Amino acid sequence: MMEPNPQAETARKLKRPRHRPASSGVRFLTAAAGIVVAAVCLVAARPGERVLRLTHVANEGVHVSTGARAVLIDALFDAPNPAYAAPAPDVLAKLIAGEAPFAGIELLLVTHNHPDHFRVAVVDRFLVAHPRVVMMAPADLVRALRDSAGNWPSYAARVRSIDLRPGERTTEEWAGGRVLAFRTLHGRTSESPMNLMYLVEMDGWTVFHEGDSDSNPESFRAVVDGGRKIDLALVHFWFPFVPAGQQIVDEVLRPTRVGLIHMPLEPGQFTPQLFASLTERFTLLSTPGQVIELRN
Repeated sequence: MMEPNPQAETARKLKRPRHRPASSGVRFLTAAAGIVVAAVCLVAARPGERVLRLTHVANEGVHVSTGARAVLIDALFDAPNPAYAAPAPDVLAKLIAGEAPFAGIELLLVTHNHPDHFRVAVVDRFLVAHPRVVMMAPADLVRALRDSAGNWPSYAARVRSIDLRPGERTTEEWAGGRVLAFRTLHGRTSESPMNLMYLVEMDGWTVFHEGDSDSNPESFRAVVDGGRKIDLALVHFWFPFVPAGQQIVDEVLRPTRVGLIHMPLEPGQFTPQLFASLTERFTLLSTPGQVIELRN
């Protein structure tokens, strides 16, 4: 988990974010529980229309699909730090079975080896059940999988170990396009576990996931070097409310849509009213099954 440092200082600096209004059909509602969620009208694509659909699993876990194929990120775990939500057993069962809304997975990404992002036993079951899925993950996580997973030999050839030093990046190819991986510190100071930010190309769409990064604008700038257009960025829930996070979103990533992830079960000063102040460009991903949809 990566949080503002320190939260007390963050609370004193909270201010209404300055962001461009959204341009798509995503709208915000307030759930009965008082949490701001996104609601979208899930209608069939028109002829020639492209659709990118994200379904929230839990914490930072998401399923992102173009209809033709899908990527799963940080969604295969069942015993996290109790401060964060885990995928429900029925959701994990659907993920492993490849049932709707989690069909079409061809790529599995894990940002780092923490129990609210990854568990060996769950990933082991998933890769056995999905013999065509390619997995990419940090080298230390892959070593843990190799050393502990009972079925490792059956899928070892499909697992790509990404071994980078902080500040280094690499590009991997997959069926949907390319994945750029950039290693950051975990949080502000720790080199362990390895944390990878991912920029994923999918059938002409581009999706960014930060994992638990160092929140350094220069790290994010290195990922989008060359002015890559980002359709959907997944960043920590507090980014819109602190200067560094605002800079990363508005000046560096400049995404069309922003999903806010890693929301703790007890959010403290981050109240529903605070999130309600955001424009429709932002979706707080706090409830399993939430959807963000982009069309063009």
